[in-house]
Order: sequence, then C-alpha cells, then structure tokens
Amino acid sequence: MKGYIIGNKDFTLGFRLIGIKGITVQNSDEALKILKEIVKKEGSALIFISEELSSQIQDELDEIRSQSNALIIEVPGKVVKESQTAQRLIAKALRVRV
Repeated sequence: MKGYIIGNKDFTLGFRLIGIKGITVQNSDEALKILKEIVKKEGSALIFISEELSSQIQDELDEIRSQSNALIIEVPGKVVKESQTAQRLIAKALRVRV
C-alpha cells in the first residue's frame, strides 16, 4: 500500500522528509482531482489530506471513502493550541473516539 499526502507546500514538506510522496495543491478543486487520480490509479492507498482542504470537499470525500479501499485521513495543518492532548489530535485525525 502506497502512502500520499495532499496539501499546501508547507504541509507536504514534513511528510516528504519521512518518505511519503507529497503532492502540493493550491485549492480544494486541485486536491479533489488529485485524490480521485490516486484512488483510480492505486485502488488501495493511505492518503493524508490537510483538514483545511478536506473541509471544503467533505461530501465528495465521503463518497470516495464509501466507494474505494483507500484509507483517507484528515490531518490538522495549523499549529494547535497547547491545551490539546496528543490523544485528542489522534482522535480528530482518525475521526474516532479514543
């Protein structure tokens, strides 16, 4: 299973440093186009997408999730408040209760 990251330049840089292919996009339309291409090409993939972009394409994202084997994880892109614990961040990123 291949891993990808979709987001702005700063967001993708950190992931590229650990070996995940980063795809830089400028807006949610580009992100949706790239997301669809990855899912079509790979079938199964681990895709991280910035929360900033995913919030703008939530309906399409839910549809892609329901029709593919790709694991799409929304990742907060901005610096978070110090009061948030790692457990809360993980729960928010994975959309599960921890």
